[in-house]
Amino acid sequence: MQLIENLLSVDEAASALNCLRPETDEIQYGQYYAIGDNQSLIRLPRLMAFQASTNSCGDQPWYRCKIALVSQNNIVYTSWTPTVEKLKRVIEEMSGETWNLTHIIYYKDGQESMGLHSDCMLDLASGSKIAVVSLGVNRQMDLVKKQESTLDGPSQLKINLPGNSLFLLDEETNRHYVHGIKKEKSQIGERISIVFRHVLTYKTQNGKLYGNGLTYSTKQDIIQGETRQKIYKFAFAFFLALCLNWMFPFFSTNMFKLISGGIYWLCISLVIELVQQTIGNYIEKNKNKQLQKLCKLKNFKTWNQNRMRDFLKYNNS
Repeated sequence: MQLIENLLSVDEAASALNCLRPETDEIQYGQYYAIGDNQSLIRLPRLMAFQASTNSCGDQPWYRCKIALVSQNNIVYTSWTPTVEKLKRVIEEMSGETWNLTHIIYYKDGQESMGLHSDCMLDLASGSKIAVVSLGVNRQMDLVKKQESTLDGPSQLKINLPGNSLFLLDEETNRHYVHGIKKEKSQIGERISIVFRHVLTYKTQNGKLYGNGLTYSTKQDIIQGETRQKIYKFAFAFFLALCLNWMFPFFSTNMFKLISGGIYWLCISLVIELVQQTIGNYIEKNKNKQLQKLCKLKNFKTWNQNRMRDFLKYNNS
């Protein structure tokens, strides 16, 4: 862990805070929700927005976290806006790290907060740090050691995050501690937190994920896999159509046999498509359930990235 104060000049910090307020045009904040234990929607006590870089394939990184699993949360990563991009450049030059995705969080007063949690490591670059830029009033971050942790060190830590500061959270601390921003009893002003991560998972426009530790490592793998599926589906449907045309010869002429074979092939293709879609929806629903379990377990377990990925592979198989 590392805390760097006076990240910007006083004027630059004030300008950045002003530019990132909800009433300005730079950031389009939204209200987001979590799923409660009884499957009810819970309004998160903060506003959020999302920005990210685009890779050479035209896709943006995707971070699998708890709020991303809620269907009502329409999370869209937009391109970097000027103020956020400037902050990104400053902290990258200062730290030597690189980041390609950010969550921008607006706390309007001391009653808005962030519950204790550890960040999901599934999609993060191994060994990378999570950067938190704070603007506005001071808020206290609580860190509590996980139940399973055997790491030497205090069971609890309280870190003051002043405005105009940078906090770097390393992988080891994230594994062994949960962290959060609790509510304040006193009346305080607004705070904006810009959380930067280096993510190696990417999402295509049709929702397919690729990257390290996933079924598809690259976008090209997805294209090749989809091409193979289309070939197999066409060949299977064609074979069944030939068999049906031979078994049930409704027409005697070759022309009508050809037409009936085409009708058979079309019907079989539609059925295969429907079955494939049904199976795909079931698999996706099961994956989301396992991700939800993982998002709960990570707050107690000291699992590293590989252990998290193994959990998903074992439970999704």
